[in-house]
Amino acid sequence: MQKHFVYAKSAKGNDSVATHPHRLAARYRRFLALVDGKRNVAELETVARPQEITETLSYLIAHGFIEKIGERGHPPAVDPKEDPFLAASMTADMFDEFKRRAVLQLDEKFGALAKAASERIREAATPPDLRAALRDAERMMITQQPKADPGAVRELFLRIGRNFV
Repeated sequence: MQKHFVYAKSAKGNDSVATHPHRLAARYRRFLALVDGKRNVAELETVARPQEITETLSYLIAHGFIEKIGERGHPPAVDPKEDPFLAASMTADMFDEFKRRAVLQLDEKFGALAKAASERIREAATPPDLRAALRDAERMMITQQPKADPGAVRELFLRIGRNFV
């Protein structure tokens, strides 16, 4: 995947964002909303799930939802307060509700043992902060809770993360 390529929505892609006639999976629609003809792939990686970006781009290109419109080198720094992910797909209320549900799931699974991890999630102020908080909370639960099964902890955080992006 060429990180300096810039993609834009095709007519089919614009139609899909507006009316959903192609019944794209939610993860493709979310990513499609971020493709604006200005960001290169490296910049899109900062606001998308890193493990899915290659497959998502390949799918959207192959099915005619996006097309390469150019190339651009080093991206400018993005101010964390101007996170395009939040503006494109999540309102402040949705963000707060996601944090509340993540903490609830963590507390249900681990109770008082999850206090520090839950607090780390509650403190997150932006989507990038929350992504980092979820990774930190997962590490906390695995390293600080000797009785916690690392596989079960990982599965819980994967389930929580699927609902975020």
